[in-house]
Amino acid sequence: MCGCLESGAPLPLSVSEIARGEIRLTTDRPLRFGTKISLVMFLDLVSGTVPNRGIVHWCRPSISGWELGLYLNAPIPESMLSKFWGELRENLRFACNWGAWIQLPNDAKRKPLRILDYSLCGMKLHCETVLNVGLKVSICTSSSEYSNPVLIGTIERQDIVHNTYGCFLPHETGRFLPGLFNQGTALHIETPCVGGMNVSTSLLPEMIDKMPTGGFASTDGSYSCDGN
Repeated sequence: MCGCLESGAPLPLSVSEIARGEIRLTTDRPLRFGTKISLVMFLDLVSGTVPNRGIVHWCRPSISGWELGLYLNAPIPESMLSKFWGELRENLRFACNWGAWIQLPNDAKRKPLRILDYSLCGMKLHCETVLNVGLKVSICTSSSEYSNPVLIGTIERQDIVHNTYGCFLPHETGRFLPGLFNQGTALHIETPCVGGMNVSTSLLPEMIDKMPTGGFASTDGSYSCDGN
């Protein structure tokens, strides 16, 4: 696999983890949240190459360079993935440390929590409040009871670490977490939001032009853009 930036500048990279619609790779420089990358995937010398595009949603320094998380604009062909079936993950997880608020059913008072990692379909939470498996919770960016929740999730497990929980997010709404909670300090997004995105798909159609910076969750956990 090789890649380049929008300017055409080549981007040296090596893939460390791969899933059908996303990859984690290492390169020689930090890239901002929202950076678009053109990729060429090599099947083999006979089958040729497959072009793709990705958008950076996660960037961290590592011993071997800068690690990037990319959501892809099209699924990786199965002919490429077949030899990696044993190591292939359904969704990749990305470490973070974001503050948020949780609202429980029949409780107007919101409690603070930390989001410790995220994936397309879930996140790891640390919350001092006891959360039972199967509980449906609302995730908020504000402590005010008058502001709408931005995500709806279901607690699906309690980890060995005390007060740490796994939360399932329907419709792959985990892709919106960086835009909602990162606060734009180290990473940011520059592309405007375009309404009408269907977030129930397995990938993100026309993702590069429609990555949102804000929105609200409906009661079934689907996500609607507010146009900001």
